[in-house]
Amino acid sequence: MFTFGGITGQVGIFLALMMNTLATSLVILRIYKFILIRIIGLFGLLSLQVIKIKIVLRKKPDSGSHKLNTDAYNKGNPGGAGGGGIIRNSDMEVSSLHIHKITECVAIM
Repeated sequence: MFTFGGITGQVGIFLALMMNTLATSLVILRIYKFILIRIIGLFGLLSLQVIKIKIVLRKKPDSGSHKLNTDAYNKGNPGGAGGGGIIRNSDMEVSSLHIHKITECVAIM
């Protein structure tokens, strides 16, 4: 019997194939990023912005609970800033959403 992460049978095989596909995709993305940077360098176009791809995997909250995801940004110091968050229940339905914009802020380091 095939087992992956404690899950047996066809579901375990499916999860193993998905993880293998994800790992292969990440390697391919890194190779394409490297090739793109090389091509830009060859043509002297180093002023072009290279797109960075970030894969984020989120875990669904346990049954009967909620999950809060937050993020923030700043533009310069001093400069504008902002942030926000989203609360989702165990069915991934949005319970609450908030966004805040700060016109001027200074980060003390």
